[in-house]
Amino acid sequence: MLPIIEIHISKTCKLALNLRTGKRGPIGDSYWFEWDAVLDTLEKQKMNVDSFLTRRLAHFLTKKKPKSNILIFYAPTNDRFVLTVCSRRSVSFLDVLHSTAGMPGYLEYGQDHVPPVAHPFLFYTGMEIYRVYEVEDPEPDAYYICDFGNLFGLTTSPAAKEEYDGIRSDVESDLNYSAVPEEPITEVEYSGTPIKYHHAFCRVIA
Repeated sequence: MLPIIEIHISKTCKLALNLRTGKRGPIGDSYWFEWDAVLDTLEKQKMNVDSFLTRRLAHFLTKKKPKSNILIFYAPTNDRFVLTVCSRRSVSFLDVLHSTAGMPGYLEYGQDHVPPVAHPFLFYTGMEIYRVYEVEDPEPDAYYICDFGNLFGLTTSPAAKEEYDGIRSDVESDLNYSAVPEEPITEVEYSGTPIKYHHAFCRVIA
């Protein structure tokens, strides 16, 4: 089973009062993207949403090497999705997520609260990069898949081995789905740069 890490929101993100809910919550830089434009690009690259976003962001973090903790949330809507970059320090992701950086489907950018249906997607400790999976009580022998198109948010749930194997071996069958790796580390080359990132289940602590 993958390791389990704790992510402390108050130690990682800036907090502010959300007038819609009346509660304090994390805020960050929100980058909005059009679904169809991203999927068109990924069909040509033969890559699912998970691998594309993870490797693109890991490549950026590997080269930039920020010195602060960063937590990136993901949330989908009907025809678009948002990545909200949270940190207690100012860290710009325009060089990787803006249209001028070649990011497909880019729509707009601005500071905002993390959407209610958002879930943690990528966590950076200042040294290591983690692709994180929010599961309340992960089962040691279960196989997990992620659904990026679920309007309830980025969901990670158990699956039958046949379904898991099918998604893992054929990433083009549905670009919204990905299989949670059984191996805790991925090492690949992206845009000519070797990158390394970890995989871990996560518990979010306010």
